[in-house]
Amino acid sequence: MAPTRLGPLALLAAVAFALTTAVLQVRQAGGSATASPPLVPVVMIAGLAVAVLVVAWPVRRWAQGERTEPLDPLRAARTVALAKAAALAGAVLTGGWLGYVGVALPLVALTAQPGRTAASAAVVLASLGLTVAGLVAERWCMLPPEDDDEGGPGRSTGGGAGGRRRGRPDAEPSPA
Repeated sequence: MAPTRLGPLALLAAVAFALTTAVLQVRQAGGSATASPPLVPVVMIAGLAVAVLVVAWPVRRWAQGERTEPLDPLRAARTVALAKAAALAGAVLTGGWLGYVGVALPLVALTAQPGRTAASAAVVLASLGLTVAGLVAERWCMLPPEDDDEGGPGRSTGGGAGGRRRGRPDAEPSPA
């Protein structure tokens, strides 16, 4: 699985921002008020960020050489998938809540409700924290390339004909 890049995350955040802004502006034009966000999303999103890091920590320790017990490959794969999902979800949530802030901020100046701005900023920061936690956990789960120095039967020590390139088990055999 390729590491998550920042470009697609920024694109997701931008799309979520645009959609949220459009929906909220249509609702406001129809006469609906924009409510202040509750603190529950802040706690839930921050809790998810912490949980992603806690789940990835044993994989990080194993990848750094603290191999007191074998690492279940399925657990490692699930951890990477969780980290990637957290990064993607965090980007969408960040964009959506930024759209909410963008629509609600002019209303705060009119109604003098600074609590709404603080709650909105807290949700945006928690969402951004989820994105960062997902990216960090994904990096923690990267395993070092395997050494092919044993050179036993069926193993290749170089990139010769029919062999695989060192450190890249997913690479195609190099041409002769």
